[in-house]
Amino acid sequence: MTCERKALCHLAGAVLAASACLLPSDAPAWPDRVVRILTGPAGSSGDAGARTLADGLSDRWKQPVIVENRAGADHILAAQASAVAGA
Repeated sequence: MTCERKALCHLAGAVLAASACLLPSDAPAWPDRVVRILTGPAGSSGDAGARTLADGLSDRWKQPVIVENRAGADHILAAQASAVAGA
């Protein structure tokens, strides 16, 4: 197989794979419940960034996105809360 033909075959495969991603799926909408973002103390830069992110995600997903502040122990409390959160 020539180099040009091989490149054309790779391009055709890539186009086919990309078009499969555009097909509608039967998957349920995600997320299907409230999303919580855990962050450190209120008023910190992480809190401000999380609230900006939550606003954008809430508009895009059409689901509530809540920012919860878990202050203390240098963000360890927030990390522990997210580790035990249900999936």
